[in-house]
Amino acid sequence: MQDTDIRITLKTLFTLGKMDAIREIRDTLKLDFEYAEGLLKEGNIEASVKGKVQVHEANSNKTLLYNKDWTYAEKFIFILKNKSRFMKFREVAEEIVEIEGKGDVDFLTRRLTASTRKLKLEDKITKVSPGGLINTFWGLSKWLDENGEIKDGYEYDESSLSVGRKGSKESSGLLDDL
Repeated sequence: MQDTDIRITLKTLFTLGKMDAIREIRDTLKLDFEYAEGLLKEGNIEASVKGKVQVHEANSNKTLLYNKDWTYAEKFIFILKNKSRFMKFREVAEEIVEIEGKGDVDFLTRRLTASTRKLKLEDKITKVSPGGLINTFWGLSKWLDENGEIKDGYEYDESSLSVGRKGSKESSGLLDDL
């Protein structure tokens, strides 16, 4: 390795026993290094923002980058992590449509259901179904404790619970007199 001007200067100062001067140069170089790192980081962020959307993380001031080019499974995981709770496919689809500013919620719900099959098989996501299949919520498997119960902080939104299917006796009351 070839000695640079700075190395030659440092060796000379060392030979002369000028440790304070070496420390001063070190501190200056450290600040220059941190400045250079900041510029590189800023450049990478600006480059990576193209084609992505900034999303504010739920319950925090952090801004996350959402990539419209992700697979449906990646988008699904992003939304779950961002919201930090179990969600229905439809809720996730609504979030994606809101972030991307376009799309059909019904179509996206079906795509998410099909596209997350591998995540289900690999046990990366799991479901809970309080009150039956109409109330199926999905979340990360690690959000369940050893008893299969949802850990605190990852609970589904109870306002998303459905009360029976359309046209069923429970939901309409139209069949009560039959």
